[in-house]
Amino acid sequence: MTVTVATLYLWGATLTLQALLPLYWHTHFGTSPEVVGALFLPSAIVKVASGFLSPIVSDWLGVPLLQLVAAGIVMQSVAVCGVLYIGREAVQCVGLCVSGVGLGMADACVQAFVGHYCNDRNLNDIVGKAYALTGLGFCTGTLLAPLIGGLISGLVGFHVGFLCIGLCGVVVAAMAIRAAVTYPAYRDRHKQCNDEYPTAADHIGQMSVCVDVEGAGAGGVQRRRGGEDGIIDSCDGNQLVSLNEPLLTRGERRGH
Repeated sequence: MTVTVATLYLWGATLTLQALLPLYWHTHFGTSPEVVGALFLPSAIVKVASGFLSPIVSDWLGVPLLQLVAAGIVMQSVAVCGVLYIGREAVQCVGLCVSGVGLGMADACVQAFVGHYCNDRNLNDIVGKAYALTGLGFCTGTLLAPLIGGLISGLVGFHVGFLCIGLCGVVVAAMAIRAAVTYPAYRDRHKQCNDEYPTAADHIGQMSVCVDVEGAGAGGVQRRRGGEDGIIDSCDGNQLVSLNEPLLTRGERRGH
């Protein structure tokens, strides 16, 4: 839920800036369309660069993805709150660049986190559905946020409207920070598994695979399961390996 809400806010705030800021510039400064396009270009460049580098930095430095998501949301909300308070449109371009860095960082890390989340919980068969939820946040944000932001800005003015949108980001950032604190780090998530099955060979018994069994009959084949004899049905000479139990116990491996 947190990543969906984060995606909704990130793209909603970005599209609100792109929809309302040119109108504000034209109304107050008479900015031409060509200048508006030039002012938005740097934010697009830093967005792409930030989105490319953030997951790499997370892997190199071991920074949890959700912490980068929270940092990106904070940058986005600060930019939206303060973009109208830093002078003319040429100076406000700096605020747009901050927004672009935050959007690129958080959006890329959200996508990476969804894959990690599904892998940690052995939900690889619903990865597409998980990404669809983040896509739902993207679509909802891009459709509704500019409309709501335009309504608020029309009622209370651009400055107060942008301030309200930015403060919404503080709430979303708090959700992301809480999720980052409660979600276990990579080494903690895998510590229990590594303690029980410390080598790659130990994990073979935990994989759902179909392997050929020489001489398997219609009645099945026999193997060791947790120290007890067990019967596993076989069909056409194939053996279905259990998801939950190793083929041999650790003591049996030492005996071999």
